[in-house]
Amino acid sequence: MAMEIRPATPEEEREFFAHNDPCIRDLVAGLIDGVVVAMAGVIRDPRYHGSIFEEDGRWIGFLSLAPGAQPLGMRPVLVMRQYLKAQTEDIVVMCDETKPKAERLLTILGFKPTDELQADFRQPSRKLRIWAWQSSR
Repeated sequence: MAMEIRPATPEEEREFFAHNDPCIRDLVAGLIDGVVVAMAGVIRDPRYHGSIFEEDGRWIGFLSLAPGAQPLGMRPVLVMRQYLKAQTEDIVVMCDETKPKAERLLTILGFKPTDELQADFRQPSRKLRIWAWQSSR
């Protein structure tokens, strides 16, 4: 089963996230047998107005897997690396260190951990470490 990776349609975004978010840029879908199993992109999220993200003008990267999705394999990692190399702005992510292999994936992609912590919007009492990727452009 090869994964197809392409720009997500508005319908796929709505079905996957239960809404469309106008703050997302470059939303990409990963599909296996025509079923969306992952979405990735960057966002300037209104929940973070006034936070380190908006003050520093950085984009927040994300990768979301469908519930029960199998490991994605190497092709999506290569696509994410190509995407990052083409960027002219720095990107940060919040690393959920309870997810197996999250730190390894971020390291492979060229992100580096920082000393910054940010509240997890899913559970605000929990803090997630910020990892940063810097554009070479």
